[in-house]
Amino acid sequence: MKVLHIITGLGVGGAETMLYKLLSELSQDSHSDHLVISMMKPGPYKEKINALGIKVISLEMNSAKSIPAAVIKLIKAVKQIKPDVVQGWMYHGNLFASISKLVLPKHVKLIWNVRHSLYDFSKETRSTKWLIKFSAKISGFCDGILYNSSISRDQHELAGFAKTHGKVIPNGFDTEHFKPDSVRRERIRAELNLPDDTIVIAHVGRFHPAKNHLGFIKAVVPVLQQKSNVAVVMVGLNVDESNEQIATLVPDAVKSQLHLMGLRNDIPDIMSASDFLVMSSDTEGFPNVIGEAMSSGLPVVSTDAGESRIVVGDAGIVVPIGDMEALTQGMTSLIEREHDAFIALQRQARERIIQYYSLSAIASQYKKLYESR
Repeated sequence: MKVLHIITGLGVGGAETMLYKLLSELSQDSHSDHLVISMMKPGPYKEKINALGIKVISLEMNSAKSIPAAVIKLIKAVKQIKPDVVQGWMYHGNLFASISKLVLPKHVKLIWNVRHSLYDFSKETRSTKWLIKFSAKISGFCDGILYNSSISRDQHELAGFAKTHGKVIPNGFDTEHFKPDSVRRERIRAELNLPDDTIVIAHVGRFHPAKNHLGFIKAVVPVLQQKSNVAVVMVGLNVDESNEQIATLVPDAVKSQLHLMGLRNDIPDIMSASDFLVMSSDTEGFPNVIGEAMSSGLPVVSTDAGESRIVVGDAGIVVPIGDMEALTQGMTSLIEREHDAFIALQRQARERIIQYYSLSAIASQYKKLYESR
């Protein structure tokens, strides 16, 4: 079976990461052959995908003027590849996958992969609004529409996407990459000069209003004021010492307990060094950071955003969106939990990801969809 994946680009992003992880698993199957078309000039994931033995074709689409040439190149490539399945990734990739289907035999399966949540349609750009509306009109021609969260499916079907073709396949996690590791734990704690008995709360995500970093700071400051043996590690783009919005909310008395680490490429190490994760988001689709934390053996305190409640299950605490007082109480509850009960909760978190969200389990769902009649 030959599967062609069409994606907007191969830069650093959630969809690109999931495509690479999926291909790393599916490429081990000798009964399937995968190829990738990147609409734009490929980013860093091109080399990683090539290293799997998978070819990447670039349409070099970098402006509106280059669209006609990109479509011609797409059609030529598709006719030469002759795939059995064409899968788009994200709105633009889905549109180009649909265009490619026009020149392929009827038996070729067309699958869309939606990687977006529609909490507030009015905040989308004009071009994205048009693309969503147009996609809704032609969605009935698909053989399958994948969403990585049930809330995304509900939102898109409410916006007019075909209900009969919708299916939720969540993101998968490499449970051997994200796992408890004492060496990683010691390295990060040594870097931050944190004793082994310090309780470390992790918060991971780029600085953006949807992630509600400022709400998290307001929620965690009372915890730090009451618990001198607790430290907070915050990681993400623009989450560093130069962020004045964060700095103004942190009293001098607890500043030494808060570590703003900025953008890091060693998230598995950060997770290993922590004791539990907090997610304060107001909006989410499928929260990868929760899956990565739980795979690393971290219980979670999270707002009820997106798929959070479903992923966390009974391995943490979920509070209403925007309720920072409840978030404070959730953190305090985990910190004060009896030691053996907390260890059991850490084990439970990892076991839940292995059972329901391991990369192999998710890849098998994709494979089953490709092979279905």
